[in-house]
Amino acid sequence: KMRHLYKVIALVLFLILKMNSGPAFSQSMRSDQWQDDIPNFAFHDNARGLEYVKKGLKYLEQKQPDRATTEFNKALRPFRDAINRKNDYYAANFNLSLAYYLRNVEGDRKRAMDTFATTIKIAESQKIRDPALYNAVGKIHFEVLNYEEAERNFKKTLEIDKDYPEAMNNLAAVYERKGDVKAALEHYRKAGSLGSMQARENYQRLSPLQAK
Repeated sequence: KMRHLYKVIALVLFLILKMNSGPAFSQSMRSDQWQDDIPNFAFHDNARGLEYVKKGLKYLEQKQPDRATTEFNKALRPFRDAINRKNDYYAANFNLSLAYYLRNVEGDRKRAMDTFATTIKIAESQKIRDPALYNAVGKIHFEVLNYEEAERNFKKTLEIDKDYPEAMNNLAAVYERKGDVKAALEHYRKAGSLGSMQARENYQRLSPLQAK
């Protein structure tokens, strides 16, 4: 009887962990986040880290950067724990990269890029096609003025999802920085038609220059 009770308890704990893990920050994990070979506690750690990231994002929206940084700091350990339990756990690697990117203290851009590089290798080995991954990498390249790599990653995003409005807007921004107003306007227009308010504002701001 006691052995049967232990089995029931173990099953309940397993189901609770699955229910509470939630969707990963990365879009692609809707499909592969429940792989049987990922330990239960890796799921739990990843989900716990995501809760801190979400709190941090709320503080950023409320213009409280110090409190946001505190939450992003808290997120690092559970993501690392998840990776220690399974080093090729795609979602945890992606989310750790984002936590570094969002925290943005000294050295975090390099930490984010290094972790994103690992995440890309995992994605390629597991045949994960996640547009959010390449869009995030492109944004970092854009911020450090590496426009060629930014363009390559935004185009990779759109190869995976041609209707990704943020990537379309970001690609337009690359063209604008490179002085190609015509290409920038075309992509701002496309991004606007996909629902990007930022792209619509960018189109209105830039369109007067086309007539000059």
